[in-house]
Amino acid sequence: MNSSKLDLFPQLKETLGNKLILIIGNLSNLRADILANPFINPHQVLSAASAIETELVSWLAALPPDFTYSSHTVMPMDHSFEQLCRGIRPFNNEYHSYPDIWSSSLWNHYRCARILLSEILLSNIRKVSNNPSQGLLSEDFRLYCGSLRATIHRLGADICRSVPFHLGACNSGVLPGRPMLPSESYLGGLMLLWPLFVAGIIEGPISQQRLWVRQCLEMIDNTMGMDQALAMMDLLTVDPGIFHSSEIYGDEADRETLPLDALPISIFHVPYYKLDNLESYRGIRASSG
Repeated sequence: MNSSKLDLFPQLKETLGNKLILIIGNLSNLRADILANPFINPHQVLSAASAIETELVSWLAALPPDFTYSSHTVMPMDHSFEQLCRGIRPFNNEYHSYPDIWSSSLWNHYRCARILLSEILLSNIRKVSNNPSQGLLSEDFRLYCGSLRATIHRLGADICRSVPFHLGACNSGVLPGRPMLPSESYLGGLMLLWPLFVAGIIEGPISQQRLWVRQCLEMIDNTMGMDQALAMMDLLTVDPGIFHSSEIYGDEADRETLPLDALPISIFHVPYYKLDNLESYRGIRASSG
């Protein structure tokens, strides 16, 4: 098929995109309320976040079959794919192929929103559990927290698996009928910046996924001239990750792997307008190197 089926349904694409934007808007408003009011009732936050989670799940369930992506595996000893992917080897030798770059970007926006939302749910369940008057978490809640952590890790890995497609590596030599377009490759790199940052900040600074994401951002900066990728690399060098605290996440903690001068909390939890000058983080990286 020479053209994507999605091109035949521009109204459907617009409707799905607009719906997701509205849901992300609700999520952004919730995050703003949490940041503006540190004493906000965690039960209220959980109620609002659960409602947004339901909206995201409903959005996902309503996607038509034409939005489905396929999963592929590169053989461990096959290095030819890296030449098509600007020197980047697929994360864990796995990658996705999508109907078009618009749908792949839409999937990553959904994944980022779901990761952000899951972190909010986990954080506020922790606040409720730390309240002596609330008692211990029920087994159902513990299972739910485990499910949220698994969802965050899975969606982060899926973002990584979308990288080769965004970079135009899925050409006719790999997947028949998918010619690589240089302009698509550059646009794909731009679309990857925020999703890669979200995927990279999930685990600790020396985790396999974090290091792979930094390699991708370095490539985007070097070959596409996007300085924002360099800034994100600096932040990923020192950020402890959203699973850094054993008090919050138990066996998901990454505290032992942190540099001594790492940030006390993840940038994931800090509004960007309150960040200090990036040079201070570069200084940390230089001192710890």
